[in-house]
Amino acid sequence: MSLKDAPKSEIDSIITLFSNNNLQEALKASLFLIEEYPSDPLLLNILGACHAGLEDLHSAVKNYKKAIAIKSDYAKAHYNLGVAFHELGQLDESIKSYETSLSIDPNYAEAYLNLGNVYKDNGQFDNAIESYNNAILIKPDYIEAHFSLSMVSQELGEFNNMIAHSKKVLEINPNLDMVHNSIGFGFKELGQLDAAILSYQDALSINPNNSEAHNNLGNIFEELGKTNQAVKAYKAAIKISPDFPTLHNNLGNAFKSLGQLKDALISYENALKHNPDYAEAHNNIGLIFFDQKHYEKAIKSYQKAINSDQNFANAHNNLGVVFNKIGQFDNAISSYNNALSKRPNYADAHNNLGVLYQKNGQEIKIVNNQIIIFSNPSLIQSGTLVFSVIESMFVQTVVWIADQHIFPS
Repeated sequence: MSLKDAPKSEIDSIITLFSNNNLQEALKASLFLIEEYPSDPLLLNILGACHAGLEDLHSAVKNYKKAIAIKSDYAKAHYNLGVAFHELGQLDESIKSYETSLSIDPNYAEAYLNLGNVYKDNGQFDNAIESYNNAILIKPDYIEAHFSLSMVSQELGEFNNMIAHSKKVLEINPNLDMVHNSIGFGFKELGQLDAAILSYQDALSINPNNSEAHNNLGNIFEELGKTNQAVKAYKAAIKISPDFPTLHNNLGNAFKSLGQLKDALISYENALKHNPDYAEAHNNIGLIFFDQKHYEKAIKSYQKAINSDQNFANAHNNLGVVFNKIGQFDNAISSYNNALSKRPNYADAHNNLGVLYQKNGQEIKIVNNQIIIFSNPSLIQSGTLVFSVIESMFVQTVVWIADQHIFPS
């Protein structure tokens, strides 16, 4: 041991404090020891880790850099510097640090994993996949790398690959409920609902307190029209995670499907207790008030939804519907146009706006998704067929104004 190195016994004592999450004590001991051994790279690296653990990332970076300045081939310090830069959002610097660490230690699987995470966050998915695969080449049973590959596949919409990578994780450890839940999500996206149900049930057999799996199971039951089973699943999720507003909202939707409007309102209000700005819950309350012909209350609910989320096209359209219902046609037109400004290909809003114009004796045509109004009402005959074609890359919808229905072409 050179004179610049702190005694191993004291370093070990600090590492023990750090490992036991006694971060303040570890930092205090490190600061005391660094006064006597200011050039010990290991101690500087530990000092940086203590600062990072206490969320003082700038001090962490400073100490990692000091360690590297003394020992340039210190792979662990470069790695830790990469972690700190990632947490600070300095992704390019983080990538450089991990790459330097790997140039020193090409078998550093954890560095490949974290490098992949940075690439993923930076939208460089091909590089992320390559890094995760490099980690797996070094550690074939590296669960985190396999799971990260499944998450990248999910982001890319490659759900078959997502399921395959997740199943590889389960080959290593079959008792990971979150991975069974993830597979269920993949099957749902592929439209394989029976397989999704089995995966969610597998997750719950391992961990009955997985509220996300209960919720996801409820979503599938709702989609299949098995609404009573959906209610049961949502209630189970809420019992575990009562503060999660989406669960209350989903339960409200199920109750509404069953025609149990009082219970639905209670659920939506519970959602708002946990998130007063939950736009979807406000909108859903508005839908119930509209069905009950409480139009003023419906208006207030839709306006609350819009105040919470100005881009909520459904709420703008629903507000237009209620204004139309009570004869406030100018407000209805404004609301429909607001909906279309948020979602230009919103067929319902186009339809509702067209019906309203026609009801007021105006001829309309749609040109390039824009409503054109003609001033000669005599051109409109009762039952005249007026239509617009709303096109996108994937959808072509024909809006039949006279019948007030929407038919896919």
